[in-house]
Amino acid sequence: MLRSLFIFALITAFAPVRAAVLTCTGSHPNWQATLNGSEATFTLRERAGDYSVELVTPATNDPDTTAYTLIGATDTAILIVHPGRCNTADHIAHVLTQERSEAILLTGCCTLPPE
Repeated sequence: MLRSLFIFALITAFAPVRAAVLTCTGSHPNWQATLNGSEATFTLRERAGDYSVELVTPATNDPDTTAYTLIGATDTAILIVHPGRCNTADHIAHVLTQERSEAILLTGCCTLPPE
């Protein structure tokens, strides 16, 4: 019995945690980011790409603000999300990425599914 309990505890401790899906959108230009665990998609205008979420960094002085580093085959993006009213969403987003060779900063809104 004790051995079974130990094995269950070990499996539970190392089981992957299902991350909430984070969806962010903005306009002028239109963009969308969807993060699901270690995978993400990012669309700018009509160009979509698959990314891996390489780093998740909470702000040192505000644990409610988080930066997500997205790495794609040819592009990168840093998505910064923090709480705040934004249209009908509950989080504000800032994305630093590039369009061709030009760095651009985008703003938008994010929603998290209810816990």
